[in-house]
Amino acid sequence: MTVWLDLLQLADGRKLVPTLRPVPAPGAQFVSLLPGTFAAFRPKAPVKPAPWPEGEMPEHELIVATLPTTREQGAQLVDLAFLGADGPWPSGWRLADLRALKAPPLPDPDAVVAWCHSPAMDVWCDAALLVAQLQAAQREALSPEQRAQEGLFVRDQYDPLLHVNTLLGQLMEIERVRDAALGVGLEAHGGADRPDDRARVLAVRVLAHEAVHVLKGHPAAHHVCGVAARLSGEWQEAAARFRHSTHLAPTVEAGWLELTWALAMLRDLDGALTAAQSALEHGDSAAGWSNLAAVRMERGEKDQARSALDKALAKGPQDWKLRTLDEQWRRRWPAT
Repeated sequence: MTVWLDLLQLADGRKLVPTLRPVPAPGAQFVSLLPGTFAAFRPKAPVKPAPWPEGEMPEHELIVATLPTTREQGAQLVDLAFLGADGPWPSGWRLADLRALKAPPLPDPDAVVAWCHSPAMDVWCDAALLVAQLQAAQREALSPEQRAQEGLFVRDQYDPLLHVNTLLGQLMEIERVRDAALGVGLEAHGGADRPDDRARVLAVRVLAHEAVHVLKGHPAAHHVCGVAARLSGEWQEAAARFRHSTHLAPTVEAGWLELTWALAMLRDLDGALTAAQSALEHGDSAAGWSNLAAVRMERGEKDQARSALDKALAKGPQDWKLRTLDEQWRRRWPAT
């Protein structure tokens, strides 16, 4: 199983898919219990230059390494993962190789090298660093007896739902700060898409994808993956994740709320309307009525949108996003 993080598509349609590290079979994912350390994989012997013949991926060993504290150490952590059989870089090219301008056998190597020296690559290295830090922070969720152990701790030996809820909390905090900034202006916040926010979302997205495998398809894990995809602007993936989570847990309002948003962004207004109505079947919240109002507005349904919006405002009269939606309705259908 490989954990995907982000991708770069070349001119010929091939995709370079970076991953933070090779990962063993589901349930065998490791977090170090030693303070200030994390678990990683590295080749047992010096790695010969790519390309490698099929079936000749270097043999790896599990190590405990010092927790990264700098972006450059984050880049070194990324290097541990650039050793896939058909790797993140085709044939296993490593970040260090690319930064040293060792051009890979690709039709557009300049694009790859440029990306490796771009701000996007810095964000990606920051994300690698954050993944290691988040994994180390999971020790805090363990019991004192578990924390007293030495060596490696297999993640499925403790409640993985606690891990998923922690990831969702990380994403919700990013969104909360963003929403607060949008409500008062973005100057103090630095923008709705700050590099450090992107790195945090990418890091959580990696761990959320892992959680889907560890939890064997639990709806909460799919939900967290969907939220991370939404915050990354990956609406197709978000919609797919929320469809799956609502199929597995149809009585949970949050999944239907998120599915409404994703489908609306994909301009599937019929699907978004059905999802909004399903949310209201399992909750009578301001968010549910607001979603329904927004979809009705997009469909041009003036009176039905007004009715839903009034119900939302009755439940959340101080919500600036509801007031903004109300203003949009009034501009679209001004009183005659």
